[in-house]
Amino acid sequence: MLDSYRFGPFEVRATQRLLLHDDRAVTVGARAFDVLLALIEQRGALVTKSELLDRVWTGLVVEEANVQVQVSALRKLLGADAIATIPGLGYRFAAALQAAPDAGDMTTSQTDATPRLSLATNTLVGRSDDVQLLAEWIGTDRLVTVLGPGGIGKTRLVQEVAQEWSVDSPGGVAWVDLSAIGSAEHLAATMANAARLPLGDMPGSAQDALVRALTERELLLVLDNCEHLVADVGRMAHAILSAAPNVRMLVTSQERLKVPGERVYRLDPLAVPPSGTPTDRLLDFSAAQMLAQRARLADRRFEVTPANGAAVAQLLSHLDGLPLAIEMAAARLPAMGPQALCERLSEWLRLLRGDNHGVPARQHTLRATLDWSHSLLSAPEQMLLRRLAVFAGSFRIDTAQRTAAAGALDAFAVLDGLASLVDKSLVQLDRLEPPRYRLLETTRLYAGEQLAQHGEFEATVACHGQAMAALASQVEDRYWTMGDTPWLSAYAPEYDDLQAAFDRACASAQADVAALTGNALQRLDHLRSVNAPRRRRAEALFALLPVAGPQASAWIWNCLASHGLIALELMPRLAAARNAVQAWRDLNDSLRLHFALGFYAAECSRAGRFDDADRAIAEAQSLEDPAWPLRRRMWGAAALGGVCIHRGDAAGYRQATRTELDLADQAGAERAAAWARLKLADAALMADDLAEAIELGWRAVRELRVLDQPSSLGLALSNLCAALLLNGHRTAAAQAAAEALPLMWRNGWGYLLLDSVALLAAQQGRAADAAPLLGFVDAWYLQHDDTRQPNELRLAKLAADAAEAALGTQRFAQARSEGTRLAATQAEALAHSLLPRLQPAAALR
Repeated sequence: MLDSYRFGPFEVRATQRLLLHDDRAVTVGARAFDVLLALIEQRGALVTKSELLDRVWTGLVVEEANVQVQVSALRKLLGADAIATIPGLGYRFAAALQAAPDAGDMTTSQTDATPRLSLATNTLVGRSDDVQLLAEWIGTDRLVTVLGPGGIGKTRLVQEVAQEWSVDSPGGVAWVDLSAIGSAEHLAATMANAARLPLGDMPGSAQDALVRALTERELLLVLDNCEHLVADVGRMAHAILSAAPNVRMLVTSQERLKVPGERVYRLDPLAVPPSGTPTDRLLDFSAAQMLAQRARLADRRFEVTPANGAAVAQLLSHLDGLPLAIEMAAARLPAMGPQALCERLSEWLRLLRGDNHGVPARQHTLRATLDWSHSLLSAPEQMLLRRLAVFAGSFRIDTAQRTAAAGALDAFAVLDGLASLVDKSLVQLDRLEPPRYRLLETTRLYAGEQLAQHGEFEATVACHGQAMAALASQVEDRYWTMGDTPWLSAYAPEYDDLQAAFDRACASAQADVAALTGNALQRLDHLRSVNAPRRRRAEALFALLPVAGPQASAWIWNCLASHGLIALELMPRLAAARNAVQAWRDLNDSLRLHFALGFYAAECSRAGRFDDADRAIAEAQSLEDPAWPLRRRMWGAAALGGVCIHRGDAAGYRQATRTELDLADQAGAERAAAWARLKLADAALMADDLAEAIELGWRAVRELRVLDQPSSLGLALSNLCAALLLNGHRTAAAQAAAEALPLMWRNGWGYLLLDSVALLAAQQGRAADAAPLLGFVDAWYLQHDDTRQPNELRLAKLAADAAEAALGTQRFAQARSEGTRLAATQAEALAHSLLPRLQPAAALR
C-alpha cells in the first residue's frame, strides 16, 4: 500500500492522515478520510456499502445512510465527479490517480508473464454437458459469450471450462473480472493486468497498447460480468480479435456483445423436477442434486426423505433452477426446513442471503444481484419489467402489449423493450413457436416490489385483466372452430394468467373480466378433464351476479349451467340452466342460446320434465345452421343424447351418440370423440348389448389414458366395470373398479361407481357391506335432487336384491338406512376395503 496518492490538485497522505489541496491542508472528518482512503486503495474498483461499513465503522452497528453522508461531504471538498455512485451497489473512486515516483507502473502489479487462473472451491453440479459443449465451441470459435440472468451460474461454469482449457493450452488463461470496473477508461488496464502485460509507456491509447501487446500472444481471455460495459467490451473484443489471431475470448454477460463472429451460448437453469415427481426420483434432477449437496455442507445430516420430499419439490419449483438461489436456500434449509422456506415466499429476497466471502458483494443476496441487473436498464426498460410482474405464467407478445402499454410506453415500445429485456437475460424466451416469454420467480418478485413502489400496481392489474378478458373471448370463439390438440397447444399455456385475472377480478368485483376468464377456464378444464377447481369458481361467479351487467350475467349463468355431472351446491342446476337460456335469449345471441338450451334440456329430462326437454331440443334444432362449425352441431347431438339417457331410450341414445362421435372425428376433437365413445359404451350397456359395451369400454379406456383425461378415464372404467360385472367377469370388473375409485372420488363422481361396488360385494358374500353403500348413494341423490340413470338403477336393484336375499328384509333395510348417514370419507374407505389390490386394469388388455 502506498503512503501518498495524488489526483488533480489533491494529495492524500495515509500515514499522516492528511488531505492537501495545492499543498495546503484541508479539514476533513476522520470518518470521511477513512472512506476516501478505502476508495482510493481500490484504484477505481467498486467498493460496496457493506465493505465501507466494515472498514470505517469496524465493530459498530450503524445505518447505511452514514456512508452516503460521508461521501456527500467528500464530494463537496473534491468535486462532484471524484466519487461515482453505482446504484444499489456502492461507490468507486473516479478521479485519475498519479503514481508516486517510486511506485512503478500501476497497470501491472505482478511481473510474472504467465497468467494464473484462480480455482473454484465448490463442486459444479449439473453442468457437465454445458462444460463439454462450451469447450468444443471455444475450440472452433474465437469469441463465445455465455448469456444468462444474474445468479444462473455463468461465472462458475466458465471457471470450469477455463480450468480444463488451461491444462492443455501453453498460452494459459487470463481471467478478467469486470464487475468492479465502473467505466471504460479502466478496461484496458484491467485486462492488461490480468494478462500480465506491462503496457508501460507504449504510444497511443490504452486500448491500442493492449491490442499490440496481445498480437503475438496465444491466450484464452475470459471476460467475466460484462453486462454493464457491453458496448465498450464489444469494441475492445472486435479490436483484439482483428489483430491477435491466437487470442480467444470467453465472455459472461447478461447481454450479448453484438460483435461479428460472436457465438452466443444461452445458459439454462438447472433441471427442476416437474410437478408430481416421486420423492425417490427428485435427485434425478440437477437442481435437487445441488440443493441436497449444498444443504449437507451446512448440516451433514440433511437428506431428502418421503417426509420432506413434497416440500423440497415445491421449494425447487419456486427457485427456478437458479444456482445462486439454490445456494442461498440450501444454507437455510437444515435450520428452517423446506416448508417454512416455501411459506415465506414473499420474504425470499431478504431471506436468501449468502455467507460466501469469495463472491462479489452483489451476489451476497438475491436482492443485490437483482439490484445490479436492474440498475443497468434504461428507465423504459425498468418500467416494462415491473409491469410484466403481474403475469403469473408465461405470456404472449400481444397480451404483454395490452398489459404494459400505457403512459410513456406504447405497444411498439413494449415490443422493443421486450426484445431488449430478453437480450439482457431478465426475461426468458419460454417457447419459440409461437413465442412466449416469462420471468423467473425471483425476478417476478423483485419486479413486483418495483411495481408497488412506483404506485402502478392497481392500474397494471386492471390492464392485465382487460388483456386476459380479450384473450378469453378468443379462447371461447376458437374452441368451436379448432381441433382439440391445436386449441390446447394455443391456449393451455394461458391457464395461470387466466386464473390470476379471474381471482383478481373476483376480489375487486370486476364481473365482466371474471365472467369471461371464468368461462375460458371452464373450457380448458373441461377439455383437459380437470374438475376440482370448477366448484370453487362457480361459487365466486355466483357471488358476482348482483354487480354483473347483462352480458356478464349471461356468461356467469353459462358457467353455472354447464357443470354437467358436477354437483352445484349454490342452486338447482335446472334453475341455473333456465336462467342461462333466458339471459342469452334477451341478448338475442343464437349461438350461445343453442348451447344453453342443450343443458336446459338435459336438466329438464333429469327432473322428469320430458315435455319441456323436448321443446328445448326442438328450439335448439331450429337454431342450427348447416354452416355452423362441426363442434356446435356435435353439441346438438350430445344434448339430444342427454335427454334420451334419462328417458331410458337406449336406441335414441345410441343414434345421437353415433352422430356426436362422427362429427367429433370430423372436427379433429379427439377428446370429445373419446368422450362420445365412452357414452356409446354406456348406451350399449343400456341396450343390454354387453359385448359392444365391453369392447367400446376398453377402447375408450385406452384412448383416455393416451389423452391423459383422468376424470373421463375414471368414468370409462366405471362403465366398463358395470359391463364386465353384468357379463360375469367379476375379477376384471373388480380390477377396473379399483383403478376407477380414486379417479372418480377425486372429481366428486364416486357415487356413480358405488352401485357396481355394492353388487360386487353382494356377489362375494359381503351383503352387510353392500347395503350401506347403496344407502350412501340413495342419500347423495336425495340431497342433490337427482335420480339414478337407467344403468345405475339396474345395478342398484341387482345389488339390493342380492343383499336383501342374504340379510333378510329387515336387516337389509336397517343396513341401507345406516348407509345414508355415512360421511363421504367413510363410504370411500368402505368401498376401498371391498376392492382387491391388483394391477391396473390396462394389464388385462
